[in-house]
Amino acid sequence: AGVTASVETFIFQIDREMKQADVVICRSGATTLAELAASGTPATYTWSTTSALPAGLSLSSSGVLSGTPAPGSAGNYSLAIAVSNGVGAADTKTLSLQVGQAPAITSANNAAFTANFADSFQVTATGFPAPTFSATGLPAGLSISSAGLISGTPTSVGTFNATLTANNAAGPGTLVVPFVISAVPAVASAGTMTVPLNTPTTVDLAAFITGTGITGVQIRSNPAHGQ
Repeated sequence: AGVTASVETFIFQIDREMKQADVVICRSGATTLAELAASGTPATYTWSTTSALPAGLSLSSSGVLSGTPAPGSAGNYSLAIAVSNGVGAADTKTLSLQVGQAPAITSANNAAFTANFADSFQVTATGFPAPTFSATGLPAGLSISSAGLISGTPTSVGTFNATLTANNAAGPGTLVVPFVISAVPAVASAGTMTVPLNTPTTVDLAAFITGTGITGVQIRSNPAHGQ
């Protein structure tokens, strides 16, 4: 918010554009080079900063911010930059520096659900800025939010390999996770039914059985007369 940006096919006055810029964006583990610019006569400038730079970066007296931000240095930095040319007091400006870190998924590398039962699985990841999440190959009935919450009610039994992706401005991170959807074990419960005597009858046992993936029912013993 509050940031004005534009995309140009070619910059004719690079010194003017550099003087207006107050944000530098780089990525942890990647070589960075940013040349600071100033105006004034004589045009022999000496640059310095009183702020702590991210590990791996340095600012030369000629105004070149360069280096490779070290792993673990991701974050936002506010740098107090001073420039002088020997005439009057040094001019100062606050430079915003963002060091990004590509995501790495840190949540479990497997997930278990039960068919026809609602459940959820939270995907987590490192990275800066905070990543958003997506997925392909999820079992039917499951979906993922941009915050990484996989939820829903799976409808099919089996193992499904889903590709989870965490993404931010520094790049994506992916992980293939098997989702194991299990059936609910069949359970028969006791019950009482009334049927007419000496009359062919069809009996629906569904009310006495729970579970998923049921393929058949076996009668272990016949009811006695009067029961």
